[in-house]
Amino acid sequence: MANYKDIKGFRVQSYATDPVPTVAGWTSGGNLPAGRYVGGGFGTQTANSYAGGIPPATTGTNTTDNYNGSTWTSGGNLGTARYGMGAGGTQTAGLVYGGYSSGFKNNTEEYDGSSWTGGGTLTNTRSAIAGAGGGIGTQTAGLAVGGYIPTAPPGYQTDYVEEYDGSSWTAVTVTPATGSYRGGLGVQTAGLVCGVSRPGPAGGTSNITLEYDGTNWTAGGNLTYNVNRVMTAGTQTAGMAYGGLFPPNTVFSTTALYDGSSWTNASATLGAARYGGSGGGTQTSAIMASGTTVPGIPNVSTATEEYNDYSEPNSFENIGQTFYNTTEKKYKYTNQTFSASWASSGNLGTARAGGGNSKNGTYNAVVHFGGYTPPGAYAVNNVEHYDGSSWTGATALPTAIRNNAGCGTQTAALAVGGVGNPGNSLEYNGSSWTAGGSMTNLTSVPGQAVGLQTAALAFDAEESEEYNGTSWTAGGTPARGKIQGNCAGTQGAAIAFGGEPGAVATAEFYNGTSWTTAPSMNAGKQNLAGFGTQTSAISAGGTPSPSAVCEVFNGSNWSTTASLNTARSQVEGSGLSANGMIAGGWISAPTNVTENFEGADEITIKTVTTS
Repeated sequence: MANYKDIKGFRVQSYATDPVPTVAGWTSGGNLPAGRYVGGGFGTQTANSYAGGIPPATTGTNTTDNYNGSTWTSGGNLGTARYGMGAGGTQTAGLVYGGYSSGFKNNTEEYDGSSWTGGGTLTNTRSAIAGAGGGIGTQTAGLAVGGYIPTAPPGYQTDYVEEYDGSSWTAVTVTPATGSYRGGLGVQTAGLVCGVSRPGPAGGTSNITLEYDGTNWTAGGNLTYNVNRVMTAGTQTAGMAYGGLFPPNTVFSTTALYDGSSWTNASATLGAARYGGSGGGTQTSAIMASGTTVPGIPNVSTATEEYNDYSEPNSFENIGQTFYNTTEKKYKYTNQTFSASWASSGNLGTARAGGGNSKNGTYNAVVHFGGYTPPGAYAVNNVEHYDGSSWTGATALPTAIRNNAGCGTQTAALAVGGVGNPGNSLEYNGSSWTAGGSMTNLTSVPGQAVGLQTAALAFDAEESEEYNGTSWTAGGTPARGKIQGNCAGTQGAAIAFGGEPGAVATAEFYNGTSWTTAPSMNAGKQNLAGFGTQTSAISAGGTPSPSAVCEVFNGSNWSTTASLNTARSQVEGSGLSANGMIAGGWISAPTNVTENFEGADEITIKTVTTS
């Protein structure tokens, strides 16, 4: 008798209960009340705390926030405001020590989940101690590794290690290499540190891993990437490192897993590249909160992401996999949908259309610049900052421009071309504008740009150019020959979609060298908004009409998602497919309406029915 495998070519798996319909990956959690970075993070995914950090930049903060798996609430304030401290323990038995606040610190504080009390004093005063982004050790068995010490030369990195017994610190075996702002995880008798801020006076690498057995340090497998201020979770034999910074300007979304001897990159990456935030949890249930998305002056995030990995046979690897539930006697399969919504937010101070913004920043840290407000102004130099709910005025552009492209972040933005500034770029540092490089060929009005201030891509119907923070060079030739479309992604991984003539639906990919055909949208658009990544992009609004229709791209195809509350065209967006925003645009006149976007993949189990 033939079985299903003989007929269809594959075997149907059987389970007594439905597997968890989730693959390994990062999903959005609740936002912090206020973002900060290089504080002390410790605890688990569902009971995490983040204490101290910057801002303010000169003294740090004494704020502590507690997470319950869905929302952050205020906890007890630290006795000493600080940043760059070491951390460890749990939410109800936490520990922070050392750090900086108008001077290096050596004091320790212990946390019970609601209030802090003083503990023992470090033998060696220092900051930038390992383990701030996830915690190493416990409240009664802490481990302080490396950091900066207040001796000449300034910021000298140390190899000092100390153990805490719940009341006092004792110096123990130093590390084989000096280092600061390392990731740290595990416990006092089985600890691990990874990465390093700088190689130190003797040189070295910044991807090193060191393991501690309670007495001695030994080298572990090197991290898959050079990094500091990395977040961590897990144990010495099942560890996890994610995000981080490689100076001067590379911020990572990488997730790496450690098995006790070697690191491998996970397929899942953070939704937004960040460093210096709160970590914690296990290799299969971790958290990433706050931190900053750009180097230098911090573009501080309030976002939280949660990582979950349900190993087989508890989960499915692919959408569309089938199985038979032997208890229910039903044939089922996994299905994926994208749920989304738009919510009205604070209005722009000046209604306008055809402006640009920091497309590659987070939705709650955006700078919007230029545009036009007929009949009074053909082009404007207005600049405004958005914090996720309201707009404030900022330093004006040096010249009025419209139909300009924009990319970068709020504190490192790039205004590209436009009427009033053809063939030129302007750089923004969060407070002032300076002239950037002039383009070689794109001397008209390139209406599309994506990427960072130091790694941008600008293009029109016939050509593209790449920017390295100083100068523009020729890129690949676009295939579609369209203008007034939009785009998403980065310089080396972009997607362009829509445009004219004809309000097209076509799209194409850019890989840093050449353009290739991408799946088309369901509806043709021009003068539309775009944001997200090459494999998770959002198109919003546009003409004809103007339109309220939005689509989401998942790397393979486009599908219609939640419509705008206010139909419009000539509008710009920023952020990711999980959290984005659009502002301004044209209805029958320029508008100042702002909307925030929330989206999430939802994986469900469906039952096959027949009639």
